[in-house]
Amino acid sequence: MAVPAAAQQVGRFLVEREIGRGAQGRVYLARDPRLERTVALKTLRLAPAQGTGTQDRVRRLLEEALHVGRLQHPNIVALHDAIEQGGVPWLVFEYVEGRTLEALVREGPLAPERAVRLVRQVLAGVGHAHAQGVLHRDLKPANVIVTREDVARVMDFGIAARSADTQQPTGSLTGTPAYLPPEVIGGAKFTKAGDVYAAGLLLYELLTGEPAFSGETVYAILHKVGSGEVSRPSGVRPGVPERLDSIVATATARDPARRYADCEAMAAALAEWADPAPAAGEGDGSRASTVAFLLRRMRHKSDLPALSSTIGSINAIVSSEDQHTNVLSNAILRD
Repeated sequence: MAVPAAAQQVGRFLVEREIGRGAQGRVYLARDPRLERTVALKTLRLAPAQGTGTQDRVRRLLEEALHVGRLQHPNIVALHDAIEQGGVPWLVFEYVEGRTLEALVREGPLAPERAVRLVRQVLAGVGHAHAQGVLHRDLKPANVIVTREDVARVMDFGIAARSADTQQPTGSLTGTPAYLPPEVIGGAKFTKAGDVYAAGLLLYELLTGEPAFSGETVYAILHKVGSGEVSRPSGVRPGVPERLDSIVATATARDPARRYADCEAMAAALAEWADPAPAAGEGDGSRASTVAFLLRRMRHKSDLPALSSTIGSINAIVSSEDQHTNVLSNAILRD
């Protein structure tokens, strides 16, 4: 596949340098002289297909890219344009400075709080796409970039999978093997449940520092995905909260009907873990309710300023002195 050298032009875009490459193609930093902005220019490698001309495949791919380009969301990397040059499709993306989740996780597992926050942002972007009728179909750490402000933004909605072409030989698959849902490997159509499954694998990987499925060959990986269950994150990395084990298990259930109904449902489960709501009767202003609420928050939030054991001890010591307890409760709340 022909690729541009430094300072070469693709359409009106002036290529400056290569900034990444993968199975589907290469990504270049480029300059748009018309709008005077920097963009990410990505070329796509088309997989061989039977019974379809290259020009027809490029045309369909670019048409789908333009549909994806309508997506506008804070957690999605915007697609500005799609062009063809020399029979090769090129996609023009918003340039976002940051690092992919793949690069971050190479350095080790993320703290549960950060992993949950980033996955919630991913789900917000993917859920928006679903509402517009767009599936991602290749959600993985390499397709999520994290900005300097620690905001997750999803790339390549539907495009990476489409670059392998919808008209494929019987038995072939699109997407990355380790992140394909088992029903797709079994021949079923890709649905929103497939993206939910991939989001569960993404959360698993951020919590453990390793992919849920791996192998020396594509066949070995597909066999594991098609026949195995996703391990509990806490069994791989001690210290991962058990509630997150349950969320990963639900998102990656082998039966799509047992997964979260959609991205919003999974995001809600993660939100409840990150910021649990007070139980019934805990919002009446009583001392016991306030302390119980704080204790429960501390079990989920590692950055609260006081230790739960200390607060429990103080509460026990002054339990018979109403005024002192009120003073302490107010101080804790101010803290």
